[in-house]
Amino acid sequence: MLKTLIRKAYRLEYINADRLAVWMRHADELGRRIGAWIRHESKQGAGV
Repeated sequence: MLKTLIRKAYRLEYINADRLAVWMRHADELGRRIGAWIRHESKQGAGV
């Protein structure tokens, strides 16, 4: 969802190509962190 909004901002020329690359890297990192958090929490719940 976030990446879709970032691409839309680029298409509507709210951000340039450089900012698009930066924001996409941030979105990727955010996805990795959320995924790791979810995996961590599911392991914690399984051990209880």
